Amino acid sequence: LPTFLLYNKRQKVTSSAKKRYEPSSGKGSISQTPEGSFYTLMKNGGDILDRCGMRVPAMNEVGEYLKRGPSYLFLFHPALG
Repeated sequence: LPTFLLYNKRQKVTSSAKKRYEPSSGKGSISQTPEGSFYTLMKNGGDILDRCGMRVPAMNEVGEYLKRGPSYLFLFHPALG
Protein backbone atom coordinates (compact mmCIF):
# COMPACT_ATOMS: atom_id res chain seq x y z
CA LEU A 1 0.00 0.00 0.00
CA PRO A 2 1.28 3.48 -0.82
CA THR A 3 1.41 5.33 2.50
CA PHE A 4 2.75 8.58 3.91
CA LEU A 5 3.10 10.02 7.41
CA LEU A 6 2.68 13.58 8.56
CA TYR A 7 4.69 14.79 11.53
CA ASN A 8 2.71 17.92 12.31
CA LYS A 9 1.49 19.58 15.44
CA ARG A 10 -1.95 18.30 16.45
CA GLN A 11 -3.54 21.65 15.56
CA LYS A 12 -2.37 21.13 11.99
CA VAL A 13 -4.64 18.13 11.58
CA THR A 14 -8.07 19.37 10.60
CA SER A 15 -10.82 18.38 12.97
CA SER A 16 -13.78 16.33 11.91
CA ALA A 17 -17.32 17.64 12.09
CA LYS A 18 -19.25 15.25 14.29
CA LYS A 19 -21.63 17.66 16.00
CA ARG A 20 -23.83 20.59 15.12
CA TYR A 21 -22.88 23.97 16.58
CA GLU A 22 -25.55 25.19 19.01
CA PRO A 23 -25.06 28.92 19.66
CA SER A 24 -27.89 28.94 22.19
CA SER A 25 -26.32 26.19 24.32
CA GLY A 26 -24.17 28.72 26.19
CA LYS A 27 -21.07 26.51 26.01
CA GLY A 28 -19.73 28.27 22.94
CA SER A 29 -17.49 25.38 21.97
CA ILE A 30 -16.90 24.87 18.28
CA SER A 31 -14.93 21.68 18.80
CA GLN A 32 -15.93 18.93 16.35
CA THR A 33 -18.39 21.20 14.50
CA PRO A 34 -18.29 22.40 10.88
CA GLU A 35 -17.50 25.89 12.21
CA GLY A 36 -14.58 24.53 14.23
CA SER A 37 -13.25 22.50 11.32
CA PHE A 38 -13.29 25.53 9.02
CA TYR A 39 -11.64 27.70 11.72
CA THR A 40 -8.79 25.18 12.02
CA LEU A 41 -8.45 24.99 8.23
CA MET A 42 -8.15 28.80 7.97
CA LYS A 43 -5.59 28.98 10.80
CA ASN A 44 -3.51 26.29 9.09
CA GLY A 45 -3.76 28.11 5.77
CA GLY A 46 -2.59 31.33 7.38
CA ASP A 47 0.38 29.51 8.88
CA ILE A 48 1.38 28.15 5.46
CA LEU A 49 1.12 31.58 3.85
CA ASP A 50 3.15 33.10 6.69
CA ARG A 51 5.88 30.49 6.24
CA CYS A 52 5.99 31.38 2.54
CA GLY A 53 6.71 35.01 3.44
CA MET A 54 3.25 36.36 2.71
CA ARG A 55 1.57 38.80 5.08
CA VAL A 56 -1.73 37.52 6.42
CA PRO A 57 -4.10 39.28 8.82
CA ALA A 58 -4.27 37.78 12.29
CA MET A 59 -7.00 35.17 12.60
CA ASN A 60 -10.00 36.32 14.63
CA GLU A 61 -10.60 34.87 18.06
CA VAL A 62 -13.36 32.25 18.08
CA GLY A 63 -16.10 34.63 19.29
CA GLU A 64 -15.27 37.21 16.64
CA TYR A 65 -14.99 34.50 13.99
CA LEU A 66 -18.48 33.27 14.81
CA LYS A 67 -19.92 36.80 14.60
CA ARG A 68 -18.07 38.14 11.55
CA GLY A 69 -16.47 35.18 9.82
CA PRO A 70 -12.78 34.52 9.21
CA SER A 71 -10.23 37.31 8.71
CA TYR A 72 -9.24 35.76 5.37
CA LEU A 73 -10.12 32.86 3.08
CA PHE A 74 -7.45 30.51 1.81
CA LEU A 75 -8.29 27.01 0.66
CA PHE A 76 -5.61 24.46 -0.12
CA HIS A 77 -5.13 20.71 -0.22
CA PRO A 78 -4.45 19.56 3.39
CA ALA A 79 -1.50 17.40 2.27
CA LEU A 80 0.40 20.63 1.52
CA GLY A 81 0.47 21.69 5.15
